[in-house]
Amino acid sequence: MPKWIGSTLKWMAVLLVLAIVCVWMLLATPFFSSARKSLVANVLTEQIGQPFLVEGDVRVVLGRTTSIHVSGARIPSRTLEDVNLAKLNLLEWELNLPALLDGRIDLDNVCRQRLWVQIG
Repeated sequence: MPKWIGSTLKWMAVLLVLAIVCVWMLLATPFFSSARKSLVANVLTEQIGQPFLVEGDVRVVLGRTTSIHVSGARIPSRTLEDVNLAKLNLLEWELNLPALLDGRIDLDNVCRQRLWVQIG
């Protein structure tokens, strides 16, 4: 393979990594907080089959071990107004990405504060 093709491919890879880092840093700014909240709320609503609302903040710190932080979440009742089925002040966990890519879900350091659940 000619030297210029290898050099071009290397620079394209570097530029791709830089573009991904820049986009991720842009999305991590407070300006996109509502987009992160709606994404988490929609995914969890679909997973649990109940409306899931995030009224606080959602932060994700990517890395080999990804840290995820959700605050001010609640699951409102569909039938009763002003009644929450569950309310959670804070939920944090770490997700091992290499294990996830290998097909295993490996949650570490799960922390929750003020979990309130109404049953019945």
